Amino acid sequence: MFDGHISTAQPEAPRRHVSAVDMNDYPVVLIVDETLDVANALSEFLGRNGFDVLAADRHDQARHILLTQPVELVILGQIGLERGMELARLIPNVSDRPTIVVAQQPDEIDRILALERGADDLVAAEANPRVLVARMRAILRRARKQPPATSGWLLDARRRVIVTSDNRTVQLTNSEFEIMYAFSEARAGVVTVEDARGSFFAELSNPKASLRTAINRLRQKLDDRNAEIIRTISGRGYMLGIDLVQV
Repeated sequence: MFDGHISTAQPEAPRRHVSAVDMNDYPVVLIVDETLDVANALSEFLGRNGFDVLAADRHDQARHILLTQPVELVILGQIGLERGMELARLIPNVSDRPTIVVAQQPDEIDRILALERGADDLVAAEANPRVLVARMRAILRRARKQPPATSGWLLDARRRVIVTSDNRTVQLTNSEFEIMYAFSEARAGVVTVEDARGSFFAELSNPKASLRTAINRLRQKLDDRNAEIIRTISGRGYMLGIDLVQV
């Protein structure tokens, strides 16, 4: 389907291929491919067709990109259907984004398995690359039209903001976003230091104190004077006192 070479994406500065063609503010796409032997050509092609493309060859790189970049669509590259779906499970928030699997010579069973395991589409690696672009645009159109299905608080990963129940928009820093993401994944459970440390807190010498400071700042930003939005659970960690949904 493609040939070429790309250097591995480093968490500090993921490599981008930015479009010169306008397609709704350049949707950001993440390509995850363990070999990267064809990812550069695919990235350049998508860049020419209206996408801002990032690439990763390890799940930790992909996780970092998904936490720090406004990715709208994930492409699991030519790494085999089984490995592609396994990789999807290793990336904590890949399920929050539409996902396309690119597989070598897939049959109908492969397509059914991919859809049943959470992928939005499966495209043959041998297909014309314009087919992939058409599928990507169709999926993005559907995703952008879906209204939030909640009356509570929203965590918008693309804009890195929280929208409160009274429709107030609160911009988040990287550390604040990682904390709120951990809360949304906890599903009303307790978030510990280990849960929330992520790529930001892992770099700090005292993650527990840093988390406490970040929580206090987040409470101020969310106007949480009585610690009712973010509750402290003594000896364990923190719990969210609101309904929070990722969008």
